[in-house]
Amino acid sequence: QHFIALPIAAPHHTAADTHKPTTITRMSSPMKTDPPPMKTDEQPSAKKPRKDDDERVQRAAQLMIKSPILTVPQAMLCNDFTNEETKDRALQQRVRRLHSNIKKGIVNPDSLLDIEKEFEERIPLGMKACEFLTKSTDPFLAVKSSSDVLDAAGFVKLSKREPFGGKLVPGGSYYYTINHSTLVAFTVGAKFKPGNGFKIIGGHTDSPHLKVKPMSKRVASGCVQLGVECYGGGLWHTWFDRDLGISGRVLVRTIDPETQKEKIEQHLVRIHKPLARVSTLCIHLQSREEMGAFKVNKEEHLSPILGTSTLLEAAAAKQLNQFGEEDDAWKKGQEPALLKLIASELGIETKQIANFELGLFDCQPASLGGIKNEFLYSARLDNLATVFVR
Repeated sequence: QHFIALPIAAPHHTAADTHKPTTITRMSSPMKTDPPPMKTDEQPSAKKPRKDDDERVQRAAQLMIKSPILTVPQAMLCNDFTNEETKDRALQQRVRRLHSNIKKGIVNPDSLLDIEKEFEERIPLGMKACEFLTKSTDPFLAVKSSSDVLDAAGFVKLSKREPFGGKLVPGGSYYYTINHSTLVAFTVGAKFKPGNGFKIIGGHTDSPHLKVKPMSKRVASGCVQLGVECYGGGLWHTWFDRDLGISGRVLVRTIDPETQKEKIEQHLVRIHKPLARVSTLCIHLQSREEMGAFKVNKEEHLSPILGTSTLLEAAAAKQLNQFGEEDDAWKKGQEPALLKLIASELGIETKQIANFELGLFDCQPASLGGIKNEFLYSARLDNLATVFVR
């Protein structure tokens, strides 16, 4: 999904455990029992709330918020239920489970949390996550960002093309990459022996996005567009009216200084500026029915606009004349102004570009939000949230 919000989770919490309400309203006593039968000559009297009951509920609720063992949705502690009886029953079930875990020693009843203080302590972690998500606009840059963190932590980079034998030692930390889009990191236990086994945790570095087609240039209605395809199962209507940048890897022709032969190198590029935009039709040109039934045609509606054809035609003609007959058809299928911009970012000549694998991304950076900064707003949370390392 393109743009969603995720509560900031501490390392020992899951996302569902971090939605922490600051107030609890209209909750019944934790251990509700049926009242004794009244005599016929007695009048029912209003039940006086017990102060210790309220304190027990507040205390129990805060403990349940902290405990990673109790994974019942935190919404049960909020005003999210219209049925008050259901809310009270759910709370009672959680309190009973809490009491059981206290007896088992799983939860410490004296370890109440200051929720606001805990949120403040998590802000640095959230800011680091925002920095990672903003930099990691595609799988290649996600691997690059993670590799930089591993380098700083003392991990040793290995080559997949060479045997690991003799290079791994107990207590060592290592990583290697595959195709610049996959990262494998591992540590060897200090007491590891062959046959002891190992544990694996996996995630994926790619996210739903608009991927640039191999023949990307399109012209329609006096505008130069970028041919794209939908990668993954995205919420494509959320891509409209956003400032879109472009990033990915570029295959560059270079000359090997030793052999003086041509070789291909991979370079990463990220142009963090609003190059393209998928615009919606203005309200005056849509009928009421069209506005009420917004349907996205992936082939026709999602091609972003790069610029007007009249401004780009001159640059295109000049660059095509430079290509000559020996140049490949792939380059002639790209927008020359885009190739020139990419070459400028990489510090190379346009003719050195042999191919690319690019995608679009929203230029809006990841950020913390909510009244207590308890949310992290970002694109690519599916699935970079499982890739982020501190």
